[in-house]
Amino acid sequence: MGRIDFYNKGLDLLIKVAEDIKINLVISGKGKDEIKLRKIVRNSSYVRYLGFLDQVEKICLLKRSKIVIMPSRFEGQGIVALEAAFLGKPVIVSDIPELEYVVRNNFGISFKKDDPEDLKRKIKYLWSNENLIKELGENGKRYAKNFTWDKIAERFENYLVNIIKKH
Repeated sequence: MGRIDFYNKGLDLLIKVAEDIKINLVISGKGKDEIKLRKIVRNSSYVRYLGFLDQVEKICLLKRSKIVIMPSRFEGQGIVALEAAFLGKPVIVSDIPELEYVVRNNFGISFKKDDPEDLKRKIKYLWSNENLIKELGENGKRYAKNFTWDKIAERFENYLVNIIKKH
């Protein structure tokens, strides 16, 4: 979900792994590599590309997903991980610093960046462990509750009040 950028988002790795272990992979979003992705999908039995999804469609897709995989080589905040957490979906992320909060807050697991064998192992492990899927999903829901608009506004207000008090 998100920006279609093969290298930065690790889509090349994810597609290869999906084909190798024969799992159904659904990708959505928009970006510079859409044409390349459409060509790959035409020849794949395991990869589907849905194009850009609005917020309602994105939530529906996340709800139907068993796990969310973010094999990014480079990432900003990784908002998809937070959206998955809110919906109780466990996340598999590459072990880059920007996504370590997923593992640190126990709503996902990580694999070694650029290591297809490690990603395969982690997918198979999580896919076959329903108890862990449920546990990580529940942890994600609890974590995501910290990021409602009300809580963000309250923290920002407290931040501003502290600045005013100091000056």
